[in-house]
Amino acid sequence: MTIHSIGKTRESLNWSSENYKEAIREYLDTEGYSQISDSFIEGNLADMVFINPSLSVGEKTLVESKATSISSADEKLALEVVKYLVEWLKLDPQERFKFFIFTKSVTKKVEFKKHYGSDCGKKSVQSLISIAKEKLDESSQEIIETADFKDVFNFFRKIEIWEATYEVLKAAAASKRKYSKLSLEGYAKNLITEVTRRAQPIQKKTTLISNLVELTPPTVYYGLRLKFSDSKSIYRHYNEMGKQIPPFLLGKDDLIYTFHDLKTENPFSDTAKGEPIEIELDEAENRQFIVWLINQHLRRLFYLKGIRRAPDSNIFFFEPLKDESGELEKRVCINQHGKEKEVTIPYYKGEEGQEKTLNFVFHHAIEASAKMYWDRWFLELRPRKEYSSDGIHLYEGDTKSAIDNKFRNPIFNRSSNRLSSIRFWRYYLLESEFDGAENEKWFRNFSFGELWETTFGWKPEIPPSNQALLEEYGEEEDDE
Repeated sequence: MTIHSIGKTRESLNWSSENYKEAIREYLDTEGYSQISDSFIEGNLADMVFINPSLSVGEKTLVESKATSISSADEKLALEVVKYLVEWLKLDPQERFKFFIFTKSVTKKVEFKKHYGSDCGKKSVQSLISIAKEKLDESSQEIIETADFKDVFNFFRKIEIWEATYEVLKAAAASKRKYSKLSLEGYAKNLITEVTRRAQPIQKKTTLISNLVELTPPTVYYGLRLKFSDSKSIYRHYNEMGKQIPPFLLGKDDLIYTFHDLKTENPFSDTAKGEPIEIELDEAENRQFIVWLINQHLRRLFYLKGIRRAPDSNIFFFEPLKDESGELEKRVCINQHGKEKEVTIPYYKGEEGQEKTLNFVFHHAIEASAKMYWDRWFLELRPRKEYSSDGIHLYEGDTKSAIDNKFRNPIFNRSSNRLSSIRFWRYYLLESEFDGAENEKWFRNFSFGELWETTFGWKPEIPPSNQALLEEYGEEEDDE
């Protein structure tokens, strides 16, 4: 059974300190911060935990509240700050928090600045840590001792000290609330106003260019029964022979299906049980099966163009190159204009001249799948940003979100950039040359058009380049 202690008692827990925290909360609200945790309720290390969507989605700010005066000689403060340091070091770099200290006043400020904040000195920080860490448990001491001192020093440099009494904080909050657009109330009102404004179309004829490529698949496909009843056995048999076979899909009826013309040329003849059958595409009873069959063939095409597929998905991405020492390098491709485009970028940690370690790899990626809309076939292209630990295994969930929050650039999602990306992928996937094309005879029976367009009597207003997109205010949902 889990025990949640509501109002758990902590050091200096009295109404004076809680009132001071209330004033901090009101003031930070006018700066765009929203509180998500409180030590009075959860009993956490941090007095309060905030997020600020206007600055960085997902980044946390931990606040230590001191309803008293503090100084560099305050050993209790030093111990608390070092405990925050330990928690900060435990996190991945992209998940680390900001740290604020609010206090009524700072005594001997010149000396204090040597230990905390942007003007702190390395020797002063080392001295503070050496004294405080003796009061920590062994595991916490080990975390500090094995950490890179550059990280430790960086933590102390980025500490922000806010000096104000309860009365000053309350007065400042009340004054700023009158005009601040960052407060939660002002933030919400501005968002509603902006949503309403952007919802009004401009009465002007315009062309909508979609992310759908017109696709004309072959009019027939072929079925054949083999002596094998599972795909792995089929691939194993022909791999051992060193023979390349066309893409196929194994149906529930134990027949393989392919767009390769088995009646003209049958690569499976040595394992066939009977003659191939020809089936009209329009007569297929299961449309979803045809989608899978088309996608199976497109995957072969994309593979031959040097693109890796993420497991159990229709997401494709480029792998980085490797130099002679095995270190990952940027990868570039030639776009439809004959210019180089960076498609994979490794990011390393470490100073120049020192040994570098791989932090993560950024991949331009595409989600590509056959779809039927309005009784017509299309190839749907959705540009994506993906990240990996080694150039192959993509991050998912919180790790990917944490990197993306730091790495994101609103310009990436602007319509002109998205359109440029879609056009690049259309060219690379469907028009660029690739090795082995002569062996993929089925591909000749597919034809691909341009991006599907339609005309409207209105157009949306495009936000200026320095304005955040509405989707920055919430998680984008996938309609799949």
